[in-house]
Amino acid sequence: MKQEALLNLLTGFINMIAGEDLMTSERLKELMIEAKKAEKTGGINGVLEYLMQVTNAKNKVDKKELTKLIQKIKKNPALGFQFLENLRN
Repeated sequence: MKQEALLNLLTGFINMIAGEDLMTSERLKELMIEAKKAEKTGGINGVLEYLMQVTNAKNKVDKKELTKLIQKIKKNPALGFQFLENLRN
């Protein structure tokens, strides 16, 4: 039950940031399963490739810059929350 509640919370957060209902809990669960498979085979780069593919961001996002951002957030998780808060505003 905790996992389902967390999925619902994260789905709501994604939709709030997007400003529209574009994510469902079921779709998010599928994405997370596939991202986990990508991580097992390709590490964080595999996850990035997968997410960039499913979001059509491959030609819009610089993978090197995204990787730098992830490394910074790993070192200081508060930056991740700050980044998300800035997206919201």
